Amino acid sequence: MKERRLSWKSRAEGVLRECLSSLPEDISAAMRRCPVELVGGRVDDEEKDLLGLFSGPAFAEMGSCPEIPRIRLYVDNLRDESGDDPDEFDILTRETLLHEIGHFLSLNEDDLEERGLG
Repeated sequence: MKERRLSWKSRAEGVLRECLSSLPEDISAAMRRCPVELVGGRVDDEEKDLLGLFSGPAFAEMGSCPEIPRIRLYVDNLRDESGDDPDEFDILTRETLLHEIGHFLSLNEDDLEERGLG
């Protein structure tokens, strides 16, 4: 079981690298200030249905808040939601990451679409 989780986490790391490297430069620069954590295994009850979560100040608020922004992607939840289909997992992981980046940048779904990130 642990080997399987590691392979899904490795897959998520690849999607994460590819997605972050393909961002426009302004978004890429902002994301250097927001770590992305891949969470595997057991999660708290309030996180059990989440695919991703942004926490902390939005990019525009970072100077006035000492808290560090962070994006968490829940690998096992993404795997479950994708029905263990690797291609679906990749798509869902990318979509979830972009959605959480949107929260960090205070973008709504339309803004993400306009930037080609939806």
